[in-house]
Amino acid sequence: MCHKAMSINARPNRVLISLLWVVVLVGCSGTSTLSEEEVRSEMKSDLSLAAETTLFIRQSRPTRRYIEGEASYLRDEVKDSVKQFDKALPETGTENSINTCKTQLQLLDRELSSVPVEMGNADALAAAKERISEIRNTLEKASSAL
Repeated sequence: MCHKAMSINARPNRVLISLLWVVVLVGCSGTSTLSEEEVRSEMKSDLSLAAETTLFIRQSRPTRRYIEGEASYLRDEVKDSVKQFDKALPETGTENSINTCKTQLQLLDRELSSVPVEMGNADALAAAKERISEIRNTLEKASSAL
């Protein structure tokens, strides 16, 4: 009888322990909600990345090491921004702006991947500047839509 009483009392403890684990796992998942203000702030940072990319391309005689290092740095920043959007749940009303921003960041990453190869090719860099300008314009529109 004593054994039966212990197993009945142990059952609520198991359920409680299981629920605690669920709470811990959800809390540690890294998922949070991005408020509209946080999305706007992240988008301002992304606009800065696009502007910095344009300035980077306009460098007059950068060294190969500088080109590769700066492109790598900017690509890392772009990827970090995409991760911020990917790991957080968007607040209602921000989904379209977030999706637009992620798409534009992927395009910016593509441009940055080609810059080290194209440095020295004035026509290719002019075309890249134009595409980056379009990326910036699209980011500005998405940001103002919030």
